[in-house]
Amino acid sequence: MSLSRRRLMTGSAALAAGATATTAQVRDASFYTDTLGWDLDSVWQWHDDAARPVLRTIPEDYTGDPVPPVDEEQPENPDDEDAEEQQPEEALERDDDGYLLITQASELAEVTAQPQEDFRLAASLDLTGTEQAQLAPDGFYGTFDGAGHSITGYNSTQGGLFKQNNGTIRNLGLAEASVTTTNENVGLLVDVNQGEVTEVWTSGGITGHATVGGVVGYSYATVTDTYSTVDVTADGHRQAGGVIGITGRGSTTDRVYAAGAVETVGQPNAGGITGYAYTTTTVQNSIALNPSVIAESQASRVVGRVLNGDTATMVNNYAIETLQVEGESVTEEGPNTQRGATLTADEATTAQTFIEQLGWDFDTVWTWNAETQRPMLINAPEENA
Repeated sequence: MSLSRRRLMTGSAALAAGATATTAQVRDASFYTDTLGWDLDSVWQWHDDAARPVLRTIPEDYTGDPVPPVDEEQPENPDDEDAEEQQPEEALERDDDGYLLITQASELAEVTAQPQEDFRLAASLDLTGTEQAQLAPDGFYGTFDGAGHSITGYNSTQGGLFKQNNGTIRNLGLAEASVTTTNENVGLLVDVNQGEVTEVWTSGGITGHATVGGVVGYSYATVTDTYSTVDVTADGHRQAGGVIGITGRGSTTDRVYAAGAVETVGQPNAGGITGYAYTTTTVQNSIALNPSVIAESQASRVVGRVLNGDTATMVNNYAIETLQVEGESVTEEGPNTQRGATLTADEATTAQTFIEQLGWDFDTVWTWNAETQRPMLINAPEENA
């Protein structure tokens, strides 16, 4: 293939895609011959005054003023020299790995504006006395990295901080939060989880209509290395859990604990860890440290209820001996049951129990809080609240 033919194909393809030519290029005959492959010998001819091609067989009677030359050292739009300068300025700065950095409470709005981006807290945030809308109501698909910081004072009549998580939320504390709503499927941090929640903790209180959890309302996916001291109440219908209201089909809950009171008011299905489970639900290596779990019926220390006819996977779960249950329907006890195995108060407040019996990682994930006599997260310490 000839050079001129290759140039013709390249030029045509570029123009079809909307490639940009400078003013100087389109006023230069060589651009038409060399880049576009036009025939300026027998079909076209160059008109000096018009500074463009005209047809030889039907010559144009150009009567306008001669087109002035272009100073190529001074382009018409200096910004054309740097396409990056034409990009809109981002509202947040980026960390070295590309995460958008949140430094103040007002910047949380960017999570809703850009739900597929990755965010990182650069400081702890205090939402006390502010009206903070739920984040990403149509779903969050990125990663929200708390980076060991906490968000304090979240208050809502709608639901949790994130309405729906399809991404990853990690290394975050949600402290002294309060949710009181007539909605169902609500959790203090996430209402509906279809992604990953890991290494987070929550404190405060939540009351919802039904399917209420201290961290997640309804989980279809993964919650790991997480704990809650939240008091959880479902005051309109069923399902309340210290960590998760309902652990749905295919979900995994691993290495979590709850230390808040749980109640469904006049209704069934309350559990220290989760209110409800199904076949293909997995709850394992977890411990209920709650003071109480109360329901009209189907209350239990670890998993409130498993759907009739289903068999959930419950492995190596425990409950402190002081946990009081009202409305208990299952009496079988053991690490692979809804009640879990019993730990004495001394055992439940000893780090070795979590290391040896539950298999928790006290090198890189967990550490012992001597003041509260329970584990806390290395990557999201409670003292940062």
